[in-house]
Amino acid sequence: MNTRWVVTSITKKHYEGGQSVILNVELCNKHMREIRDFTLTSEIIEESIKKYPYTGEKRIKDPVAENALLPPIILPFYSYIFEFGKVPSPDELVNLYLKQEHFSEDSNRNITVSYRSSKIIVKKEGLTARILRTYPSILRDVHFYCMAVESNFFQIVWYSFAMDYENGIDIRVKYCDKWYNIALLQDTVRSRAFKTKKPYRHLDMNNKLIYINLKQTLSKRCGDYNLYTFHHVEQLKQELNEKL
Repeated sequence: MNTRWVVTSITKKHYEGGQSVILNVELCNKHMREIRDFTLTSEIIEESIKKYPYTGEKRIKDPVAENALLPPIILPFYSYIFEFGKVPSPDELVNLYLKQEHFSEDSNRNITVSYRSSKIIVKKEGLTARILRTYPSILRDVHFYCMAVESNFFQIVWYSFAMDYENGIDIRVKYCDKWYNIALLQDTVRSRAFKTKKPYRHLDMNNKLIYINLKQTLSKRCGDYNLYTFHHVEQLKQELNEKL
């Protein structure tokens, strides 16, 4: 009997936590994974963020915090969605992020960051500013993901933290039985520079990134945030049709 995989189905009557229902648990060697209902929609996100003021503008850019090697900010963002079925507010993301074991704060609001083989001390204000500047981009990505799912254009819409962090793939879609890697970015100099300098060590160059640019004139303003629109999802479909 092959005992490499142990899969236990857990239905709604077994457990409900927040808005997310555990559907399955998988164990494989030293890893485990929960599969949950994904109930978040683009409409829920839009209604939520209208109540989330953005406080990341006009904050200082501390060179030490800006250049520090930090744990990925996207991981606690998506962990929050996994646990509660909704997007965190900017302040919630800051608090979640700084509660990780990598950070310790002293009485002078200096934060020691211990990550991988490095240790550095940064000002809390500078680190908070960096986290907040990242928030709108992560928000746009998950909102686009929801719209792509809701469009029913694609056979599968898939997100992976590892693919995002290591290869810059914001989502993958399966369309006409082929997989495509998609990168989403705001059409600004800063966004383009970030995508260019990020090291994508394991990207399959036979399936290069398709960039979907968010031009401000075509974006949707929702509260304090610019979001992709259904036009951009249709743009992606059109670009994929041209590749068939």
